[in-house]
Amino acid sequence: SLHELIEILGILIDNACESLITQQKNDKKIRLELQESNDKMVIAVSNPSRYITFSETEKMFICGYSSKGENRGIGLARVRELMKKYNTEIRVFNNICNEINWINFIIEIMK
Repeated sequence: SLHELIEILGILIDNACESLITQQKNDKKIRLELQESNDKMVIAVSNPSRYITFSETEKMFICGYSSKGENRGIGLARVRELMKKYNTEIRVFNNICNEINWINFIIEIMK
């Protein structure tokens, strides 16, 4: 549904922005990409980040887990819950661009 799509986008964008706040860089950017075709919609949110290992990536989706402190770790768990509801997955991976590591969250939703 539209409100759940907005919820997913909000969580991913909020996490990307929070990550940038803690960085000591002057040039702070996130990337948001939405693509739609006849059979699917692709949502991608990326931000500069330290390299995130596969095991850390798995932990990010556990309710209550957060690298940012106590009483957090609800957003990505909610995204995973919604992904299960719509029988799709979220892909998370590192990508080096101009010698900077970006963490990428990509969701493909079949229509």
